[in-house]
Amino acid sequence: MLSSYATALSNAVPTGYNITQISNGTTTVSGATTAATLAAFTSQNPTVGATSTLNTYTVTLTAVSQTATYTYGYTSTALNTPVIPAILTSTGTTGGSVTTPTGYNTSPQIPSGYYISAIYAGTSASGTLISSSTTNGTNAAWPSGQVYAPTGNQYYNSIGT
Repeated sequence: MLSSYATALSNAVPTGYNITQISNGTTTVSGATTAATLAAFTSQNPTVGATSTLNTYTVTLTAVSQTATYTYGYTSTALNTPVIPAILTSTGTTGGSVTTPTGYNTSPQIPSGYYISAIYAGTSASGTLISSSTTNGTNAAWPSGQVYAPTGNQYYNSIGT
């Protein structure tokens, strides 16, 4: 019967989160992942108590660490371009605000004479446009409200002249 509870709990956990603690006020078990926490819970051989207090459990969810990747490429109109800038990353947790890496939009990451003309969600300029420069020569602004998702934390910075 416990295995069906473990399955039901596992299936109820939103993508990007782990069950990291289960407690009934008397006994508390913890784990770094949902599987580890449920294994610790079932190893305690929990039983239905005579009072309803012991049958009430608190399940703690913790956001999983996520990494955002920032890639770069030049617009098709940029000629004789320097080497494509290095890929950068930033980390956070599911649902947390994406914070760009230091210098993602400045020299030396962006070569002198170039600017970020557009930012796309995805790995290329065919992704979803999330910001574009309104003034030639001025970087596209990082859009507010970007959060770390359970998957797909990739941003493509299109560089123009």
